[in-house]
Amino acid sequence: MNTHQCFRRGFLTVLFFACCTLTAFGQTAQVTGRVNDPNGDVVPNTKLSATNTDTGLRRETFSNTEGYYTIPLLPPGNYQVTVQKEGFKPISRSGITLQVEQVARLDFKLELGAASETVNITTDAPLLERESGAKGQVIDNNEIIDLPLNGRNFNDLALLTPGVVDLPEGLPNNGSTAINGGRADGVNYLVDGMNNRNVRNGNPVSQPSVDAVQEFKVQTSAYAADFGTFGSGLINVVLKGGTNQFHGTLYEFLRNDIFDARNFFDTDKRKLRRNQFGGTIGGPVKLPKSVFGPLSYDGKDRTFFFFSYEGLAERRGDTRLASVPTLAQRAGDFSSLLQATTKIYLRDPAKTGTCSATSQAACFPGNIIPANRFHPLALKVLNLVPLPNRTGANNFVSSPVIESNNRNFIVKLDQKIGANGNLAVNYINGNNPGSNPFGQGNLPGFGLADERGDTLAGIRLTYAFSPTFTNEFRTSFSRSTVLNDWKRRDDPVLLDAINALTLSRDPQFIGLPLFTITGFDVIGHHTAFPTIQAINGFQVFDSLSLVKGKHYLRMGADIIRTQYFENNPSNARGSIRFLGRVTGGTATPVPMADFLLGLPDNSNRLLDPSMNYLFSTTMGFFLQDDYKLARNLALNLGLRYDLLLPNTEKYDRLSNFIPEQNRIVTPATSGFPRSLIETDKTNFSPRVGFAWQPFDGNKFVVRGGYGIFYTNAAQNSARTLLANNVPFSNTQSFQRNTTDPLAYTLSAPFPASSPGVIATNNPSGIAFDAPTAYVQNYNLALERELWRGVAAEVAYVGSRGLHLPRKYDINQQIRRSPTDIVRPFPQYNGAIQFVSYGSSSDYHSLQATLRRNFRQGYGFRANFVWSKAIDDASGLTGASGEGAAQDSRNPQLERGLSGFNRPRAFTLDFSYLL
Repeated sequence: MNTHQCFRRGFLTVLFFACCTLTAFGQTAQVTGRVNDPNGDVVPNTKLSATNTDTGLRRETFSNTEGYYTIPLLPPGNYQVTVQKEGFKPISRSGITLQVEQVARLDFKLELGAASETVNITTDAPLLERESGAKGQVIDNNEIIDLPLNGRNFNDLALLTPGVVDLPEGLPNNGSTAINGGRADGVNYLVDGMNNRNVRNGNPVSQPSVDAVQEFKVQTSAYAADFGTFGSGLINVVLKGGTNQFHGTLYEFLRNDIFDARNFFDTDKRKLRRNQFGGTIGGPVKLPKSVFGPLSYDGKDRTFFFFSYEGLAERRGDTRLASVPTLAQRAGDFSSLLQATTKIYLRDPAKTGTCSATSQAACFPGNIIPANRFHPLALKVLNLVPLPNRTGANNFVSSPVIESNNRNFIVKLDQKIGANGNLAVNYINGNNPGSNPFGQGNLPGFGLADERGDTLAGIRLTYAFSPTFTNEFRTSFSRSTVLNDWKRRDDPVLLDAINALTLSRDPQFIGLPLFTITGFDVIGHHTAFPTIQAINGFQVFDSLSLVKGKHYLRMGADIIRTQYFENNPSNARGSIRFLGRVTGGTATPVPMADFLLGLPDNSNRLLDPSMNYLFSTTMGFFLQDDYKLARNLALNLGLRYDLLLPNTEKYDRLSNFIPEQNRIVTPATSGFPRSLIETDKTNFSPRVGFAWQPFDGNKFVVRGGYGIFYTNAAQNSARTLLANNVPFSNTQSFQRNTTDPLAYTLSAPFPASSPGVIATNNPSGIAFDAPTAYVQNYNLALERELWRGVAAEVAYVGSRGLHLPRKYDINQQIRRSPTDIVRPFPQYNGAIQFVSYGSSSDYHSLQATLRRNFRQGYGFRANFVWSKAIDDASGLTGASGEGAAQDSRNPQLERGLSGFNRPRAFTLDFSYLL
């Protein structure tokens, strides 16, 4: 069965569920508990209702024969719970604030009396988690709004969760945060139930405004089977919504260089203008009769809207030092080389004879190159290089302005459908244009224009067929786009040089090649651009929920189809290098002299750059049972199955190196699937948790959990290794002719008269039959309410990652003797980048928390983590840098402390309302 057939069948399966019609459990909360009479006996068939005091949403149920009840799929917010049973006084409990994914245990003891004698109770939601063994932490709206955030990125607040750390600068890894020893690219992101993860690099697609976020939860260990595909953790965001009252905000945050001091290395203060501004508004949809006549409408308790807008405009100076030719060098005057301790005589390649201290017959007289010998194309390039403005080796300093802009808006509509249904529609859109005056080096004038966009849209439908049987369906679409290229500007000098020097066969790569003159900063446009990316994600999710006796059952499916399109621009414009060996020789090169004469040493470029069109599908099917085994013991039992289908390419432009067979295969190769990677169909992941209250009083809980989580790594490495592999990606290179130095010039750095050397680049590959990477995580926690509103928790939290991917060079040289050096695949003279799945990780930690939820004007949270993270690869690293294997035949030698190991971490946040 091919990928498309799997996707169609899976999609139809989900639509079958959807015909019954699901707000994901992950975006809601629930109230559960037991009803007893004054003697402690259970009271069956008691009517209970939960009403959202802000929107009027009301859900009802009845206690079962065991006295238990559950009201699931409640959107986070403020609630009032009422209890009614004939012969007993009604109970009304208000002041209950439910948070995302919270399971609030509310037990009720009825009193004998008449229905007219209502017992009113005002209290907070339960402080302890008494129904789940999962570990996680909610960052509520008070913390999001009140705590200072540099850049107003609410994801930074995730670092206040025990076990969550940011990645150190320079660590070769995708993603931005690591959770409990898991890799950063294994973290998933949800916004109102919509998948918000960019498959290319593991980062969020959309970044909602801080003022639009109601709260978010960081799930860190042993969470339910509803969630899967990513093994490290989950950041689950809930957006604000409209209520029966109109609410809004308006803000602007300003930073300006008038408040700043001068940087020590700057001659003047760098420019800084940063304005971040926006607002929100939400409420009921109302169409006044005086305006709309017969179309008037009052949406109280039925229809709500929410709108958010945020903009950013930043202009920031960036000071850099560069090395540029001196005035004498620009004029061809290298006479200073004759005054050096070791004199260098400049050879004239047009002459024959000797150029040395004893004979200057073939030298430029006085080491001065006549202006009429300057190559005209070299002059065009030289005119783009600024003059020196300071002394020393780095003789040029500049502080041009980097431009950053951001526009983000959110539209959200909520509609009540009859008495039992709710429909929610979300649309998030962001546009981020910007520019950087610098390109690949430190010279301004070759900068980049950057245009990024993101879209996240979704529909969620929840319907209760009965008080105990509910269904939720959601579908979403995400899109992330990037367009990067050199910043177009009407500079006649630059345009003249581009017209003369554009060498690519493809018009999209119009621009300068990259000139490298040894000893000076590079000149020209970035070799990695233009970048064109478009990543589309289509998600369908459905879940059925059933309350049956002591069981709360959920089953469903989650299918995501991804389209990942990206070009391969690497060096399509070409690179030309001047090493100075023509005029100065190998021992005493003079690169600038070679450049002025237009005599490169070598050049290379990518032939026929292509666009990659990758398609992949993930399917997850789950069953979860939250079982009240006893009055004081709850079990969480789950099983999930994940089918992670590898990428295929629209035009089958994929190839894979199979080291066991020492050959390159393509989709046309017999015996290999179209993806060139076998699909692992054994990804069953059990989830187990418990919450036990050993003592009466509901003030002490012992909780624990274990789960297996299969993980789908970021896809950019797979694209690079398989879609830009031989025979679909080749490099053309040229080298100077040492016997005829004038035969190879800047006039034709890629001469059509000669094919040069068509390099069949060294192949790369991914293990063909590797199992899916997964993470086991587990925890055991003790939680105690110390006094009203204050709780302490001490937990052991651990994880173990297995079959983790790692990229390394499998063609590393082997030294058999001082003079006998061989490679495992001798037909390839260089590295073979290969991803295997043999890496592992271990994490152990003690995590302690003291917290007070925000109430009566103040709240705080203090966390301490004592941990150790060990692995043999902290990410899908390359063949150089931190992740390079010293011995690729034995990668286990790399095992040691993880790149994001934090032995001790203490965080504290508090808020006090004046």
